[in-house]
Amino acid sequence: RVLFRSGADFRRRHGIAPDAPVLVLLPGSRRSETKRLLEVFLETARRLVAKHPDLRVVLPAVAHLAGSIRASAGQSGVDVIVVEGRAEKLDAFASGTAALAASGSVTLELAIAGLPMVIGYRMNPLTAAIARRIVRVPTVTLANLVVGRKIAPEFLLGDCTPERLVPAVDHLLVDEAARHAQIETFRSVAAALGSGEIGRAHV
Repeated sequence: RVLFRSGADFRRRHGIAPDAPVLVLLPGSRRSETKRLLEVFLETARRLVAKHPDLRVVLPAVAHLAGSIRASAGQSGVDVIVVEGRAEKLDAFASGTAALAASGSVTLELAIAGLPMVIGYRMNPLTAAIARRIVRVPTVTLANLVVGRKIAPEFLLGDCTPERLVPAVDHLLVDEAARHAQIETFRSVAAALGSGEIGRAHV
């Protein structure tokens, strides 16, 4: 059974205008991930809000990290709506225009939800050095791997910087055709996984 989430209800609850673009930030669910990615993602969001003053930023957080994320967001210079719980996360996906996400299982959720994404990821230097030597795959994003090609742009390690992320996310925010291309391609992810769990309601 398909469980449709309501982006319109989410926007009403959080005071987001029906026509405002929404960027969903997903810097990871582990403290180590968030420590490496949150500052980069928040700075990326700050620069995008400077370009698009009506842009709203939403960050679904796991409960044990929500407090520290709110504190960091409060010092970032950008107004961030931090939400908790799976239902709020899925409603945020339904309300979103684009997402900036850590590489991981959440990219499959985004693909199934039909939310176009840019991927950023960093790891500690030792792990990164080992990965460069042994990993020989064209993409590390699970949603890309399922469809067999790099549909969602990914910026890894030293490429995961606001300077590289801002243009990629901005492209999704302003180019409806680019968003549609991801949505249409990732329809096959739901089919491949046999999942009808998440759907988008009209916002």
